[in-house]
Amino acid sequence: MMGTEAADEWLRPWLQDGPRYHLMVSTSRLVFTPAVELVLVGFLALLTGTRGTSIVLGGSIGLVVAGAFAPSRRPALGAD
Repeated sequence: MMGTEAADEWLRPWLQDGPRYHLMVSTSRLVFTPAVELVLVGFLALLTGTRGTSIVLGGSIGLVVAGAFAPSRRPALGAD
């Protein structure tokens, strides 16, 4: 069961940031992040369809480098 202090901690960001901001962050997390991941899967599928080993290897290395670089450039919004 949730105590009064825990309930206050959950409610505080909602009151400070407002419902629109909360819904914006939720939409980004639930819609756009999986969409980007599915785009990457589709990109790999396109690369695999070329049947060129060097193309698949180069594209895969590019995706790994981009995947490692992206989190380092992500802004700290304090909402995640």
